[in-house]
Formats: sequence, C-alpha cells, structure tokens
Amino acid sequence: MVRRITPVLRISIFVAAFAQAVLPGIVSVVDASAAADVMRKKIVATKEGGMITGEERLRENLTDLYGNVVFYDGRPSQMEVDRTEAIGHELSDIAASFDTWSARDLAALNTELAAKNLKPIVVITRSQWEGAKAGGGGQ
Repeated sequence: MVRRITPVLRISIFVAAFAQAVLPGIVSVVDASAAADVMRKKIVATKEGGMITGEERLRENLTDLYGNVVFYDGRPSQMEVDRTEAIGHELSDIAASFDTWSARDLAALNTELAAKNLKPIVVITRSQWEGAKAGGGGQ
C-alpha cells in the first residue's frame, strides 16, 4: 500500500512546487499532496529521529507481530491471531480510503492538470510495481 501512496505523494509534492511557481491557481495539487501524506502516515512511522521516537504505525505493528510469531516455536496465540485480523482490517480500510480518494479527488486533479497541459498523476498497480522492482527500477 505504501508503494502505491508514496509515488503519488512524491509526484504531487513536485507538481505542487512547480504549480505554485508557474501556475499559482492550482491549489488542489497541494491538497492532494497533503491527503496522500496523511494516508501514508497511517501506515508508516514518519517522525524524525528514527527508532528512538517510539512512534508505531501499521508497518511497525505488523513487523512486531511477524517477529513474535516466526521466532516462537509454538502455535500463534489467540491474541496474535486477533492482531493479525485487526491489522488486516486496518490495512483494508486504508486501501479503501486511498482507492476512494484516488478515484474521486485524484481524478479531478488530473482533469485540472490536463487543462494546464500537464501530465496526470498515475497510481501504479501491484503488477507494475513488481515489474519495476524485478527490472531494477523499484526501491
């Protein structure tokens, strides 16, 4: 999910900077950048300072759960099974929120960009991401 949000965030930040310098009327690009950043912050810790901030988001919670399950010889506890379901629901909610936002707000923004003869902001699919990663183009 972060791989889908981050490119939108990066592109919208760049386009926002360009738009404010060249096309001051496009406020929605700045709004799109802020919206993508809010969704990304639900998934990953973003505070400065690295591990010492204590900030935990979905990714950190999933990593902790994975480590607890994998490095214990016994079966996962009921609490770990419940956490797995909760994290899955939370990720599904974020994905649905992003899909709704990209279909509604990003589509409107792309229409506005097209009117200014600018390229649209495109959300990559999982298969596109995997292809770029396999070809050395991903991070």
